[in-house]
Amino acid sequence: MTMADLPAAIPTLSKDDPLSHDGAKRDSAYTGRMSDKDRPSGTKATETAALVGWNTMQMGERLVLQLQSVTTPPPHRAGDVTSHYFVITQNQAVQLGNYLFQMTGQTAPRKHKRGMLDKLLGG
Repeated sequence: MTMADLPAAIPTLSKDDPLSHDGAKRDSAYTGRMSDKDRPSGTKATETAALVGWNTMQMGERLVLQLQSVTTPPPHRAGDVTSHYFVITQNQAVQLGNYLFQMTGQTAPRKHKRGMLDKLLGG
């Protein structure tokens, strides 16, 4: 797998996907581009968008993280969803996950030890 294969290899959300059409009113999240007068000089344009989907794929020892976003309120058309691809290490994935748990006040799911009966019955 190469970087050129990524857009074809990772499925994208369709316009009928429940993640992109959940009916929630999120107009405040769609602020679009920061105006030039508000941006500090010497910085690139920053775009604010709402995250509507994500996917990951193993690529050797690295992961490809696909984030999908929109900058317009629902309902979305196929051309409204923009995909961004990030190649990250497994360590970066763990750090990102831990950061998101910390920011939301959540804790990572704990693995439960299997009981003796489950072990004996292969469950």
